[in-house]
Amino acid sequence: MGCENSKPEGTKASVVSTDGNDIKDNKGSSGEGGDTKPKKMAKENGTAGIKAHEDAILQHANAKKKDRDRGALRGRVIDFDEEFTPPKYPKTPTEVDFLTKALGSNFIFSDLTEGERSLLIDAMQKETADEDKVIIKQGDNGDFFYIVQEGKMNFVVDGNAVGACGAGGSFGELSLLYDSPRAATCVAGEALVLWKVDQGTFRHLLARSNKEEAGNITETLSKIDLFKDLDQQTVNKFADVLTVVSYKTGEMIVEKGQTGDVFYIVKDGQVRVHDIGLGDSSYEDETHGAGYWFGERALMTGNPRAASVTAMNEVEVFACDRETFETTIGPLETIL
Repeated sequence: MGCENSKPEGTKASVVSTDGNDIKDNKGSSGEGGDTKPKKMAKENGTAGIKAHEDAILQHANAKKKDRDRGALRGRVIDFDEEFTPPKYPKTPTEVDFLTKALGSNFIFSDLTEGERSLLIDAMQKETADEDKVIIKQGDNGDFFYIVQEGKMNFVVDGNAVGACGAGGSFGELSLLYDSPRAATCVAGEALVLWKVDQGTFRHLLARSNKEEAGNITETLSKIDLFKDLDQQTVNKFADVLTVVSYKTGEMIVEKGQTGDVFYIVKDGQVRVHDIGLGDSSYEDETHGAGYWFGERALMTGNPRAASVTAMNEVEVFACDRETFETTIGPLETIL
């Protein structure tokens, strides 16, 4: 959710390590809570950026683990109804542009396709509210997700002010996802113009996105030799915990000599493995595509990355930390 306690920070991250398997003897969320759906993450450049990206992947894995521990995984509370037809409300091009940007800043929606995002925007209904009007009351069941177009929304928990948000801020999504009571009271700090979408439409669109994304990930994993001996249930479970990360042409994914806590699999695109070497050994640069995995040696040994990896074109990878890998599949050593 976007802003019950603070403006959402869109935990976007990216990834890459440098010890590929083919190297010869070396390969804002709001007060309501946080989302755990795997995201396509944005990147920073350089060593600090790579470290920040891996940290974000670890945070994402921890968030998913907490979700599972409390039995609140999104997949358990959202059912997909193929017969559902979302409502549609007219909007000006300016309003559509505003809503598109607002949804883009909320990382819960980062995996929606352009078509799905368009359906969600079409289903949003405009509403106005006078100053001091209570839009959401703490403890009530969730019924709508909101985006603020004009004005200021204040957030109150147990009678105490905990935050506020203005134009572009969003709130209310997590109660809709988890069927949990509202975590905060939302009060208009001044006259407001809001956009809202109901729970049924909200959950339908996210469920459809989840279903399609999970199916795409599972299909890709099933074609990778590393997972060919795993049963379908294990592959499905692993697909649910992966983070999908995108890289632009020329972007360094992993840097030689850096430590790393994440294991990677190329989903789409090509990567160049370079500066390959252990000790006095060195090797020619290598090019790899979909199905290539790297980062496993650093996870198993704790040693620094043995090579750098750079995207040769638009690249997407699956990313997973060691703990998550081992709790879903088992020790890395058993399948490598």
